[in-house]
Amino acid sequence: MLSTEKYYQIIDYNKPVWARVRAFTGSREQLGDPDFLSANLACLVGEKGVGKTVLACQKALQLAANDTTKIFYISLDDTMFAADSMYDLAQLAETHGVQVVIFDEVHRYSAWKSELKRIADRLTVRCIVSGSSILSFKDLGGLARRMVKYQLLGMTLREYLNMTHGSRIKSLSLDELCRNGPRAVEDIARTLQAKTQRPLPLLFADYLRRGYHAYGVSHTSDSAFSTLLRQATEDTIAYEIVLAQTHSRPDMARKLQSIFKTIAQNVPYTIDYEALKAYAHISDSRTLKHYLACLKDAGIIRSLDRYTLKSLRKPEKLYLGNTALYYAYAELKPDIGSIRGTFFLTSMALSHHQVSLHSGQADFAVGPYTFEVGGPRKGKRQIKDEEHSYVVRDTWEFSADPRIIPLWVFGLL
Repeated sequence: MLSTEKYYQIIDYNKPVWARVRAFTGSREQLGDPDFLSANLACLVGEKGVGKTVLACQKALQLAANDTTKIFYISLDDTMFAADSMYDLAQLAETHGVQVVIFDEVHRYSAWKSELKRIADRLTVRCIVSGSSILSFKDLGGLARRMVKYQLLGMTLREYLNMTHGSRIKSLSLDELCRNGPRAVEDIARTLQAKTQRPLPLLFADYLRRGYHAYGVSHTSDSAFSTLLRQATEDTIAYEIVLAQTHSRPDMARKLQSIFKTIAQNVPYTIDYEALKAYAHISDSRTLKHYLACLKDAGIIRSLDRYTLKSLRKPEKLYLGNTALYYAYAELKPDIGSIRGTFFLTSMALSHHQVSLHSGQADFAVGPYTFEVGGPRKGKRQIKDEEHSYVVRDTWEFSADPRIIPLWVFGLL
């Protein structure tokens, strides 16, 4: 049993945390599910920087009626808690009347599953657990029945604008957008322009550079944010992915870095398994595919598959996980076409649409729809014979043709 002195140490440790949380005026709208508040044990996972910690703290404040003395925030990567078990910390909290315990960075604690099971079996204190998107949920046993899991994704352009400029844009459905074309968003564009007093191209540029991540909202310097994002990406590759492995090889981090660098320099990367194995000095395809899956699960890359009538084939193209990564690694001189493609893919993924490579000459297939993404003058030649097909132009002007839709509009899904 931990001492009362430890309780007061944690209360003092938490004071700057609550100051930072209250200074963050935004709120992630993605997780409005009331079940999150009713669950006694909730697990929040997501990529680094999408706002898990702030959201967990905001939800805990709701549960504790804004009384911070009724909440423990524990970051499991802090040396202050290196000698303490999760169970002992939760028991200390319950003894002193704490209502909610937040265990952040839970992927850094190897025995988190067994510790949470002990807490669920023996204590009544509520726990919110936050961790990396690469956290493994295999072999949960009885914990699977007790813990509610949520995945927090990055922010859409719509959510970014709502958070930073106080707009109240409601999400569009893809069917509505394709059915009504530009008419579906013309009023939104006018209202947004009037409210923000900034040209839409500048708002879009801000989002591309730092809008996907929640912590990008508080940065006005693109270079400072890019530095932080590079550090976060390298930390994910070197530590988080490796720590998540049951058995990892000593050179895994170095090989992951080699794979990421190769992809980043050649986006969109058409997968050549033999060349990638040779470059990263990996001897077998199984290991390479596992490493690619790790980078994908961590949100560092996105894979694009080609579907056929017979079967799902292996991934054929790879992109970076979000547009901000292109600017963070600007020395790799990313192609503007790759940034456009990544924005489209990310917007679709964040609105829960599955995208595949088109089987013909167009770029992407999404359900019954075909999309060709390009610059301001992109034409319909490649989709002229395709039913339910659309040109996605990187432009701000609305076309009279309902089959031509501006790229930025897909961020409102």
